[in-house]
Amino acid sequence: MLLCDDPKNPFVGAFDLSNGKELWRASRKGASEGSWGSPLIHNDGARTQVVTNGWPYVVSYDLEDGKELWRLRSGGDIPIPTPFVADGLIVVSNAHGGKSPLFAIRPSAKGDISLADGSTSNEWIVWSVPNGGSYISTPVVYGGYVYLANHNGVIRCFDFKTGIKMYEERLGKDSSCSASLVAADGKVYCPDEQGVVHVIKSGPKLEVLARNDLGEPCLATPAISQGVLYFRTAASLMAIG
Repeated sequence: MLLCDDPKNPFVGAFDLSNGKELWRASRKGASEGSWGSPLIHNDGARTQVVTNGWPYVVSYDLEDGKELWRLRSGGDIPIPTPFVADGLIVVSNAHGGKSPLFAIRPSAKGDISLADGSTSNEWIVWSVPNGGSYISTPVVYGGYVYLANHNGVIRCFDFKTGIKMYEERLGKDSSCSASLVAADGKVYCPDEQGVVHVIKSGPKLEVLARNDLGEPCLATPAISQGVLYFRTAASLMAIG
């Protein structure tokens, strides 16, 4: 899959991995004027769809032929977070330009699923938060909660079943978060651009268990494999057991 939201000629396309042959291409004119997140490919047992963050619309396409399945009028005009699936729902967030929505969407959605003015849910959107999303960082769902870190150092936590906000607090006066969050072992790991990893206890109240200084700026999302945390900083790759 290739998502290319060039404002002059935005498109999404599918290509054969073995030879590079283009299988289909769908124009995104009128759907998205720009986006920076990777598309999500999701099979829910009934169909396989390609979900693309974007502005003014989040759009889903059929993987087989590129036909549009559904679209959702979004908010943030610089969509960067990658859509993902948690507990059977598609999660999409973005921010910038005064709006920062967070959506939990049923994969069976079809047509224009945009919310009516003043509404936070409908047949296809289980819940949404009009001002709870993140600008750069992709959220993480863990232990029944969704966590988001923003570029201004604010971390938010919502109950994933209801969308009710559990907390919204600033990690530190100098913190700025670009890396996406990861979670394991009852903890959420949140690196900031200043090189500090905030280790947060999973749960409905903010409890910072540790602040570990990597010594170098960190903008990349950590990786977890076989009990080891990997951090890529501005100058180093670190493995922490």
